[in-house]
Amino acid sequence: MKITPTAAAAVLAAVSLNGQILDKLTKPKVAISLRHPPGLGLNVKRIAFGPASGECSDQLIDMITSQLVSGGMEVVDRQNLQTILAEQHFSLSSAVDRNSAIQLGRILGPTALVLVKVARCATDQNRLYETQKNNNGTVTRVNISRTRAFVRGSLQTVDLTTGQIFAAQTLDYSPTRENRSAEGLPEFPSDLDVKDEALRSAASQAVQMFVPWSEQKQLYFYNDKECNLKTAFELLKAGDVASTLRQSSENLETCKASGSKQNNLAHAYYNLGLMFMITGDYQNARANLGEAARLRGGDIVAQTMAECQRSEALAAQMKRVEQRTAEFESTRAPQASTSAPPGETRPGASIEERLRSLDSLQKKGLITKEEYERKKAQILKEM
Repeated sequence: MKITPTAAAAVLAAVSLNGQILDKLTKPKVAISLRHPPGLGLNVKRIAFGPASGECSDQLIDMITSQLVSGGMEVVDRQNLQTILAEQHFSLSSAVDRNSAIQLGRILGPTALVLVKVARCATDQNRLYETQKNNNGTVTRVNISRTRAFVRGSLQTVDLTTGQIFAAQTLDYSPTRENRSAEGLPEFPSDLDVKDEALRSAASQAVQMFVPWSEQKQLYFYNDKECNLKTAFELLKAGDVASTLRQSSENLETCKASGSKQNNLAHAYYNLGLMFMITGDYQNARANLGEAARLRGGDIVAQTMAECQRSEALAAQMKRVEQRTAEFESTRAPQASTSAPPGETRPGASIEERLRSLDSLQKKGLITKEEYERKKAQILKEM
């Protein structure tokens, strides 16, 4: 029987496809982290929350604050903020214009003011049913009790040093939970729990506006015995990235020198490309993954190449954020240097009064310990 080139190609394609399916079933996955820049496009160091607007807005702000503080962000205490504003006879509404922002910046210093508005915070509950048929043809009615929450709102950020008002970020979450039963009506899932889920999701999205955040991805890593790929996998599993990169490079050279099968060589190229991606060397990552795709291809390589492109784009965005932050800080620095906390610029204020005012600001959390010590030293020098 004569086999035509077309038939031979079909057989090879089928073998390749089966091999890729087997790889997905047997090869391990490793977690990689994709670092996202803050959605605001700037690295913010200090945040204050303005007046809350709408039902659940205070609860949402508390959740955002908790996440920011746990991540190391400095957040001005809301009660202390209201106290100091009252002492300075400053009225803060939910809409802050540029002049008001700059005036407030003279009190608080370099701070981002965040205004949270919640347009809807509610839940609804519905009873539904669906029919199911088993193998015997028996039809069963399944009762469903469903609870859904709605949290919709926005947050706007104002830089109090320059008065720059950034575009508002929309928050919109509507999670659903349900209980099912073929025997009577099940209870509704707790509306408080579902609403809390929606608020936590909205808070997490808000936090991503101000701090870099990571996304975990699971990608395949070949642990073949051939070409010693398994040794590289064991190193990576132990968390030794640098050694895994070196071992993967050695593995590829071993494969080349030993005349290994095409599949094994493709796996070695793939592993090395993945390690270059993990270490941020995207040029070498693309080159090695490209070789893996040329030799074998398939969904595993295609997915990793897509994630590599994504990771490279995110790294470029992070670099732009750092550059933009540096430029932004340089433009605000002269203005920030002329701003002073209340009591320091009041004509005729004594050194004692200025020290008391400075001490009050530090206790209320409106200036850091480092700022307090620096200003205190400047005042004492005038004695």
